[in-house]
Amino acid sequence: MDEVIYYSHVEDDFSNSSEDIEEAALNALEYYLEYYGEEERETVEVLTLFKGLSVRQTFDKYLSVNSIIDEMQNLAFEYCGEYAEKYLDDVSEEQKKELENLIISWAERHGIEPDWCMVENIEEIKYKIPDDFDRN
Repeated sequence: MDEVIYYSHVEDDFSNSSEDIEEAALNALEYYLEYYGEEERETVEVLTLFKGLSVRQTFDKYLSVNSIIDEMQNLAFEYCGEYAEKYLDDVSEEQKKELENLIISWAERHGIEPDWCMVENIEEIKYKIPDDFDRN
């Protein structure tokens, strides 16, 4: 999935966004009609839109080896008490990196990747509605 520029009339919600700025403007006008009324839709000349870049998410972004180790330590302590008190305390940063690489390789081998994007680098833009823009 390539990075794509999206436009939305809601800064923190790109779920109904569009790659086409005119379609995003039409969505914004529909919002005006629904929440403000016909008069505002007919008289508004400049819309505030938000432009953002979709960024493909990766498996490793959501991988935390420290969390895995912490959970293993908690479970060991829960089941074995003080006997497991120092379990995994000596795992080095190098060993953690090795485990992370192993898990990432496993995910790649099995095609386990996020199937969504996040919209980042959001900026506010002003869109002047063209005179010949169909407001209906």
